[in-house]
Amino acid sequence: MSNDSSSGQLNGLHVVDLTRVRNRQVVEITLQQHFEKRPASEWIDLLRGAGVPAGPINTVDDALASYPHLLINLELGPDSQTPAIGSPMRFERWPVSYRRPPPKLGEHTEEVLRSVLGYGDNQVASLRREGAIR
Repeated sequence: MSNDSSSGQLNGLHVVDLTRVRNRQVVEITLQQHFEKRPASEWIDLLRGAGVPAGPINTVDDALASYPHLLINLELGPDSQTPAIGSPMRFERWPVSYRRPPPKLGEHTEEVLRSVLGYGDNQVASLRREGAIR
């Protein structure tokens, strides 16, 4: 990376963690100004070339455009489906299967409260009255 004046502004500000934290706003502004000088793809190439692991930060739409096979439809019932993200893992001899639909909001709440947390009838009823659960 270059040694121009904008990158030189960071000298001394990032040497010690505590100093870097105190000067975080200056460090972030300086880095932002520096990174705006090139497209992300160039920075990724430069960083990778220097041995720094780097890659783009994708939006969900970008990721799905690159990997459309991950978008699946799960059956909710006989006439209902919902879009979901499928497993990225693919095994030749063991294909991924989706045996159950995602749970409905609150579908397992009472079961978890009782069996995992040991809540009794009064505690569950109290949470329901307070609107904490449905």
